[in-house]
Amino acid sequence: MDNRNSVKSGSRFFLILLLVYLAASTVLSLFITSGSISAMWLYGLSAVFVSVPCMFVPSIAVFKKQGFINKKVGIKTILCSVFLLVGLYLLSTSIGSIASILIQLLGGHELDTPLPNMSEANPILTILFICFIPAVAEETMFRGVILNFHKSLGRTKCAVINGLLFGLMHANPSGLPSLFLIGYFLGLVAYDSESLYPGMIIHFLNNLVSLVLYMFMASDTSIISDSSLAQAEIPVWLDLLIVFGMLAVGIIITFFAYRLFKKSVGKYERNEEKYGVDRFFESDEEIALYAQRPSVASASFIVSIIILVFLNAITFMTYFWPVSLDGFFK
Repeated sequence: MDNRNSVKSGSRFFLILLLVYLAASTVLSLFITSGSISAMWLYGLSAVFVSVPCMFVPSIAVFKKQGFINKKVGIKTILCSVFLLVGLYLLSTSIGSIASILIQLLGGHELDTPLPNMSEANPILTILFICFIPAVAEETMFRGVILNFHKSLGRTKCAVINGLLFGLMHANPSGLPSLFLIGYFLGLVAYDSESLYPGMIIHFLNNLVSLVLYMFMASDTSIISDSSLAQAEIPVWLDLLIVFGMLAVGIIITFFAYRLFKKSVGKYERNEEKYGVDRFFESDEEIALYAQRPSVASASFIVSIIILVFLNAITFMTYFWPVSLDGFFK
């Protein structure tokens, strides 16, 4: 398959999966709005009837059919992936907080995402439905298939497009900058390592850390019940100071963590005489592959972007004209 056809195939594959995903999500939403349903069941049904059949199964089938590479990685790469997660988590959390503060300053209010009651939910099923299945399904689809189809676009452009599609598909405008950042780096991780495993580890741990922090906050009732803390209002400037501090630390950790990650997968070399700086290693085959890079702007890609932008615009409007979900969940 030549470069141009490969990119078109990737965009066409994404559009098909997007339409199937939206159709399945719509059917599921009609089902759950017919009566109240627990958040645990919501995530379970979404994982079993949306993520697995609409994302993972077709993606793994195409991945194997195309013969895409999925190398095994060593313990050093795994440790570097965990280190990279720390930086990315600080980065995404701080950027997400800045977006939330801006929305609040504009008079908006983000919709609360229903999460399971941790005192009643099964911890194993919770981790399976919220952390594991989404991580495996999304990495297989975005970094396993879409990224490989788009590889002829080049490393940076490929990762940017992957991050954009990944962020938009979550239909969470306030989280779009954070999701784009995570998707971008996960694209680089998969591209440089030629493996899905590091990305799956980072994705899974990111979801797990978020879940654990939620469980801690939900279980520590003393924090919520303390009237002096509950009624206290933290100044916006202090919020921003803390957030930008996290952002700075996240940037530093991510920078050094990714250097270590690239070295661990053998994709980093130092050539002072020729380049004078650290440079991403490209083989002769890779250079020949990217000699004539095609455009990503196919009809399928444009239609996908239009659909995703529309969905995000609808969600963004709910920040200022909220829709109550109280009757749908218990």
